[in-house]
Amino acid sequence: GSQVEVDGRVINWMEPRPSLIDSLGHLRLGAITFTADGAGGLAGGLAAPEGTWVVTTDLEMRLVAPIGVRPVRIVGTEVRTGSTTSVCDLDLFDDATDEVLGVGSITSHCLTVESPPSTDLWPRGVRLDAGVERMDLPLPLGEYLGLTSTPDHEVDLDVTEQLRNPWGMLHGGLIAIGAEEA
Repeated sequence: GSQVEVDGRVINWMEPRPSLIDSLGHLRLGAITFTADGAGGLAGGLAAPEGTWVVTTDLEMRLVAPIGVRPVRIVGTEVRTGSTTSVCDLDLFDDATDEVLGVGSITSHCLTVESPPSTDLWPRGVRLDAGVERMDLPLPLGEYLGLTSTPDHEVDLDVTEQLRNPWGMLHGGLIAIGAEEA
């Protein structure tokens, strides 16, 4: 789920599901990072100058508590946006207890695009389901995305249309999923 607050903060929720649990029984950090990239990227995109949208150029997260298997809430808050760059803070919480799980930041580049998404797609104060019916993946996340590993711990990803954003670029959070897989 996702919600844009009146003050521009973006809150994303992530529920633990079997396809998002790693081999040690923990919520996959790559999936959490993907969700954080979405919260910070949307907060930066909504603050970006008119006629632009953002792409992630740097994403850092620091965990301060074990994640384990629990619902996670990630809050993206715009810190500063100029004509070419947007910076947002990321805060991670246990959604059930409000325990702080981590902090981070995301820096994005503002690109001039022919058809930026309309900010009307994200009404303020309304929890959205991102247009995707809640479902569990039939396979573990890496297999579902088509990640393949080599004996040298390299990971290959066939960049299909479903993995690209509207401008043809790979979603930044997918790189985190690949890094975790490696």
